[in-house]
Amino acid sequence: MAAISVFPPSAPAPLPAPAGLTRDQLLELYYYMALTRSLEERLVALYRQAKVYGGLFRSLGQEADAVGSAYALDRARGDMLSPLIRNLGSMLVHGVQPVEILRQYLAKGDSLTRGRELNIHIGDVTRGFLGQISHLGDMVPVMAGVTLSFRVRKEPRVGLVYVGDGATSTGAFHEGLNLAAVQRC
Repeated sequence: MAAISVFPPSAPAPLPAPAGLTRDQLLELYYYMALTRSLEERLVALYRQAKVYGGLFRSLGQEADAVGSAYALDRARGDMLSPLIRNLGSMLVHGVQPVEILRQYLAKGDSLTRGRELNIHIGDVTRGFLGQISHLGDMVPVMAGVTLSFRVRKEPRVGLVYVGDGATSTGAFHEGLNLAAVQRC
């Protein structure tokens, strides 16, 4: 037997935005995730045509990690980012243009490294990102030093570093984390 309601149907209450984000911010996050996926799909097509030099490591299904974490940074304040090859979305959020990424993967002379380095192992301190030297935690002490410089200069800036599989098994990871903790970076 079906229940009959004597009350008129009402519209459901709007759901609160996650983490207090506005609708425009949520749409911007979605834009960067879709841009990451789209750019990586184009890179896969170029890789299959043997136009991409070196390897291609996608972030398929992991776009939200890179985009969301980088979105929390403040580029205007000068926060720093050190992404890995699977964190392409973080670079897009941080202002790197898709054409710059394409030039880099295609090893073009007008790429950020002038065709000398592959993937997104690129850095531009003036734009707020450091290139990785290893996925095994070697950038943790580097970023600890960068954020220590922020603290010494009394700048309210933040540094974000990504690490890969096996990073927590290295001394550099723990030494960098300990330095950051002791110095309150």
